[in-house]
Amino acid sequence: MAGLAFAFGIAALCVSGRAPVVFADTVQVSGPEVRLGELADLAGLPAALRARATQVEVARFAPGQRQLTLSVETLSASARARLPALAGVLPTPAAGTVTVTRPPAAQGDPPPIRLQACVRLRRPLAADAVLAVDDAEAAVCAAPSAAFRYDPSLGLARATRNLAPGELVAAPAVAAMASAAPGARLYLATQVGPVRVEREVIVVQPARGGEALFVQGAVGGVFAVPAPQARP
Repeated sequence: MAGLAFAFGIAALCVSGRAPVVFADTVQVSGPEVRLGELADLAGLPAALRARATQVEVARFAPGQRQLTLSVETLSASARARLPALAGVLPTPAAGTVTVTRPPAAQGDPPPIRLQACVRLRRPLAADAVLAVDDAEAAVCAAPSAAFRYDPSLGLARATRNLAPGELVAAPAVAAMASAAPGARLYLATQVGPVRVEREVIVVQPARGGEALFVQGAVGGVFAVPAPQARP
């Protein structure tokens, strides 16, 4: 479960440190799989993590496709989903794009298929429910269907229909994904000096990353705490 921390009576969010991982602007690969080690300089990672991260598949060419242009944010989210140990070392938020090409097509290859940023549902999502960052993982797919609408009153994305686990749909903007969905159980920690006390709270109202999150304690009181940082 996500965690919220209070240090010395002041609410604070604990965020992992980051190592310098730099993505290239343009890369050529030979096969259909695109791996993190082909796109980014991972020299700043510990040796054991670097060996695993190098082989993480972050995208794949469709048959006949010769070029992909993907945002660094999408690639980082895909890598984190496949290797959670990268959560603290990939750029968040991330700017820029990476263009990946393959050698020229041989005669008779089928026409290229354009891939787009998608999300894969981790759990069922009912129609009109708010999408939270933990409800889906980043992916790429061809011709995804639209499944979310923007709710201007909350600044968040809502499902336009019932969605099943594993379903691939067009990705909404990361900023329109809630940091936690109503009903989610979080742990709130209060620490003063060496004493640390944790208690379970329940989210009662969704919020975007960085905004106050309203939760309910065991005795029924509703109060605001800092929202956990949103991750795609």
